[in-house]
Amino acid sequence: MKKNSEAAKPTISARSGGQGQNSQNNLWQSSFWQSKIWACGLALVCLALTSVVQGQAYSYRIVDFPGAALSGLDNSNSAGAMVGIYSMTPNCCLSTGFALSNGVFRVISYPGALGTEPNGINKSQTIVGDYVDGANLQHAFELQGMVYRNVDYPGAVQSTADDINDNALIVGAYNDGSHWHGYTLSGGKFTSFDYPGAANTLPAAVNKNGEIAGYYYQDDHISHGFVDTKGTFTDIDYPGASSTVVLGVNSSAEVSGSYTDGGGTNHGFALTSGAYTSLDFPGAIYTFVQGLNDSGEILGLVVTDFSDTAQGFVASPIPAGGSRSGGPAAGRRIK
Repeated sequence: MKKNSEAAKPTISARSGGQGQNSQNNLWQSSFWQSKIWACGLALVCLALTSVVQGQAYSYRIVDFPGAALSGLDNSNSAGAMVGIYSMTPNCCLSTGFALSNGVFRVISYPGALGTEPNGINKSQTIVGDYVDGANLQHAFELQGMVYRNVDYPGAVQSTADDINDNALIVGAYNDGSHWHGYTLSGGKFTSFDYPGAANTLPAAVNKNGEIAGYYYQDDHISHGFVDTKGTFTDIDYPGASSTVVLGVNSSAEVSGSYTDGGGTNHGFALTSGAYTSLDFPGAIYTFVQGLNDSGEILGLVVTDFSDTAQGFVASPIPAGGSRSGGPAAGRRIK
């Protein structure tokens, strides 16, 4: 769940779309169920749809939690296990999380929480995310097997855990009462960091090499993406966008995220081989792109009608010859 205001409680809609949210904010709100394991068959509705934008072709498939009114995908690991959220009631309340591995859905719900969102999963299937307590404040958690553990940044008013890599490095954000800051957690040690000069820094993803992707904004709430490579920041702004959030990075340093155009509509994007590709699910009203795995598959949420019906999706790149290479070279590097 990412944040677009240092004063407001962060929501997943802010994570997905940056600034300019309106009716889309309700897409990520849903009712909460008791924590349990559902051994369900894989509910994939594969669509014979292909979108070719700026030279890159993608095939799309829908991934919905069984029986849910709303679904969305956040991230996946190198083996294809996914995490996301769902609601059984449209436009209601807060969301419940799920994990999907080998065709089996598992409900993710932090004990006693009003709402839970898993944000990242590594090859060991350790899951990180955030939950909302009775005071409507967010807290970070880690889930290993069946054991939940709070991983709030020490002394923070609110915290989120947004991704975990295969080396168990966690990245997230914390609020000090006025602004958001990034942090890493490794071996029990928290380390705070900020994009240079930014009022608010929101890490969203980390790859196995330790490169961190996210976004930042000043008090004007206009977001800009970044990739942090050992303290060297690369700016990522979709060309012509009014705001950009970067929410995924893979081991090839390809990145994914969402941007808002001049008319206030949300679109997804990928940055691969130094080139930007705009991503709109075929027939979508809004497309929110989230994570990106090492196969180049992109995960997110799509709204295809004006009743705010949201579904999770996976976009798989269709090779056009040649290999993919890293994306951040197209950005501007600062130290």
